[in-house]
Amino acid sequence: MARLSMLLYNGTKLKRAEKRKKPPEDAADNSADSSKKLTRKSVGEKSASAEICFFCDEPAPDGKSFTCKASAFGLDINVRKAAMKLQDKSLLAKLSKGDLIAQEARYHLS
Repeated sequence: MARLSMLLYNGTKLKRAEKRKKPPEDAADNSADSSKKLTRKSVGEKSASAEICFFCDEPAPDGKSFTCKASAFGLDINVRKAAMKLQDKSLLAKLSKGDLIAQEARYHLS
């Protein structure tokens, strides 16, 4: 029984537990910097991306919202084929982020 207790509460585990309980010294200095978690999606993401056309990067002509939202699975394949045929590097870069439905791509008809 003593051997089991010793394995449960060895020195390393005790030090780690004390370290977790102890407040960090530089918490006040780095609290603002470390509170925001950076992810691939959050870095470089535009806040008004729903208002920008996926193809021409222009806002909606009426200033409101677009009438079309990418919702067909075949649309992504057709757009990729056209971008490859035209060698449109900016469109290919946008498509490399994922399919149009996952990106919630919006576009205007004209």
